[in-house]
Amino acid sequence: MSGGTMKQHSARRYRWTRLLVLVTTLSVAAISCGDNKQSSGSATTAAGTGGSVASTTTAPKRGGSVTMNQGLESRGFDPVLLGGFASGDAPAAGAIFDFLMRWDEKANKVVPQLAESLQTTDSLTWTMHLRTGVTFTDGTPFNAAAVIFNIKRLQEPANAGSFGAGGASLIKSMDSPDPLTVVFTLNTALPTFDVNFTNRLAFIGSPTAITASGKDFATKPVGAGPFIFKEWVRDDHLTLVRNPNYWNAPRPYLDSVTIKPVTDIQQNRNSLDAGEAQASYVVDGETIDNFKAKNWQYATVALNGGQGLMFNVRRAPFNDLNARLGIAYAIKDDDYNKIVYNGHARSGRTVFVPESAFFSNANQPPGYNADLAKKAFDDYKTKNGAPLSFTYNAFQTTSSQAIGQFLQSVLKPYGVDVKIKVGDTNANVTDVFGANYDTVNWGINLASEPEPQLSNFFLTASKGNLMGFTDPVADAGLKQATATADLAARKDGYAKLQTAFNQQVPFLLLNLPKEGIVASPKLGGVRLSSGGILMFDEMTIN
Repeated sequence: MSGGTMKQHSARRYRWTRLLVLVTTLSVAAISCGDNKQSSGSATTAAGTGGSVASTTTAPKRGGSVTMNQGLESRGFDPVLLGGFASGDAPAAGAIFDFLMRWDEKANKVVPQLAESLQTTDSLTWTMHLRTGVTFTDGTPFNAAAVIFNIKRLQEPANAGSFGAGGASLIKSMDSPDPLTVVFTLNTALPTFDVNFTNRLAFIGSPTAITASGKDFATKPVGAGPFIFKEWVRDDHLTLVRNPNYWNAPRPYLDSVTIKPVTDIQQNRNSLDAGEAQASYVVDGETIDNFKAKNWQYATVALNGGQGLMFNVRRAPFNDLNARLGIAYAIKDDDYNKIVYNGHARSGRTVFVPESAFFSNANQPPGYNADLAKKAFDDYKTKNGAPLSFTYNAFQTTSSQAIGQFLQSVLKPYGVDVKIKVGDTNANVTDVFGANYDTVNWGINLASEPEPQLSNFFLTASKGNLMGFTDPVADAGLKQATATADLAARKDGYAKLQTAFNQQVPFLLLNLPKEGIVASPKLGGVRLSSGGILMFDEMTIN
């Protein structure tokens, strides 16, 4: 296939993205294009340098340390344990392992990182070429065998509940015609398969270290990223130090990165104000607004989806539609926003924001209606012989616990009993992936390109379908939307998903995305990858 033809294919593949808006709002130290010399020469990407986004005010400065606050602690840093949360373990994973590919928030597409190129002519067979001379920090070669080893681990039945398993399940076979080439053959053609390598299949660990360490690899990971694991004190801090042999020299510029789990909103604000931390992934709009007013940087790529209540529809009580509809009808969006987020959230219940090219008015989600709420709860009681009673799993964050208290207050007049179970990230994620929960505060983070996250979350057969949601209309819509690059066909497919989603309410979205990174004006080279994951390789501090 000629380079010109491949470029035409790429243009068709990404034509629709120009209709979408990538939100990146910055203040004093703006993110800008630096020495990015990548060019598109395949269906997705061609050879590139890995890109650069440097500060416009100063040249990259070597040295210094940065502390980042995160709302969620990790379960461990083995790729089969990673949750992939931009607000949790993904930034650390990117620093330790790097990314096979990354999402370029400027170009609004997938670009090379550890991989040098990723090409396809039919969306069924994809050829990845890796960079020459890259090694893991233990000296093991970063090659095709390492990539295949890691993805095969994600395909093992024992790891079926992992975040990466959904991406790995798309792959029928993997071959290596030479040490730096991997050929992926998929089960079905998928034009958006490349996005998987920016997150779900992005993180590759040293096969030598994984084999030698076994389960202990989760607490002493070895990757080929810009930083090396030094120390992890669970629920206190993770310390990473500069990798002097990083493939993309002279990066990284920082000497070290420390990541701390801070679950309390006010404590996080105080830490940032005091200079104890210079960056934080923030999910509450009030903190974002406060720090933007102080001329801090704010960056986000999460445009669609949002946060709300995820229901476990596999078991009682939320296998009964009346229970889910009752809660949807009982909640006033304005009250929820004021009580949980102090009025700083962006209320909304749709999978796609109104600005998205995929937004559909075909069927509206259920909104506040006290009479319909009472009828749904009465019907539930008649059918099941008792009033609705359930347990809400809350994380240790302030807002997550406030949601539980809000539910208790709003649902009590309807005779609904709500118990709150507060757990740390490990406990809640274990419950969710093990289908051992009733409802939980959860998020669906979708960038302008919603795949593969959207299909991973809603397809009946997907390992990432944590609700147990099954709907043939939704499945047909998703398969239609992912089988083509044509915008009209994709929009029509997603409209079918949204109709089923609004009727069945397996997940009650209550606020649209207003989350992202707040970063000190002292930081340069702030950039995000897929889903808003902060990357540290180009970061500087002045």
